[in-house]
Parts: sequence; structure tokens; C-alpha cells
Amino acid sequence: MFKKTILAHALTVAFMGAALTAGVSNPAMAQSNASGTIFGDATVGGASVLVRNLDTNLQRRVTADASGRYQVTALPVGRYKVEVIQGDKVVNTSEVDVIAGQGA
Repeated sequence: MFKKTILAHALTVAFMGAALTAGVSNPAMAQSNASGTIFGDATVGGASVLVRNLDTNLQRRVTADASGRYQVTALPVGRYKVEVIQGDKVVNTSEVDVIAGQGA
């Protein structure tokens, strides 16, 4: 009888610990990689870079750093037109495909 009581208490403690752990644990969070990045070299520092999605017309504008590098992050997947603008003139244009989780 004594062994049965100890076993019953041990099982109760084990199951209560498991239930408490399951009830307190953080829920799983999903991470989405459904966006991509466009980066490049505008060759001229301070140039403005306009990125426009050809399907949705979503536009983002960034300024190139002093060495001419730029990066536009968190862009939805799709085909984009990239224009490098110096002053009021478009000095370079290209089209790129943004793929989920990748840079173009």
C-alpha cells in the first residue's frame, strides 16, 4: 500500500508539471519570407532611387548613400521598375524581379 501511494504522488506531480509547462509555454510564431529586397549602386551618392511595382503600382523612394549604394527592403514579390534620379533627370532605368526571401 505504501508503494502505491508514493507512485500515485509521483505520477500526480509529473502530470501536473507537464500540464503547467504546456499551459505556460509561448505559442509558435510564423515568420514570413514573402518579401524581397532590391539593392544596387546608383554610381552617384545622394541620388534618389524610385522603385515601382509594375503590377500594383506600389512605389518606394530611397536616397543612395555617399558611395552610391542603396537598398529597398520588405518589397512584395513581383516585377519592379527601378529608376535612378539625379536632380530632375532619370539617369538610369532597369526592371527586376523580386523573389520571396531573396535580393535582386
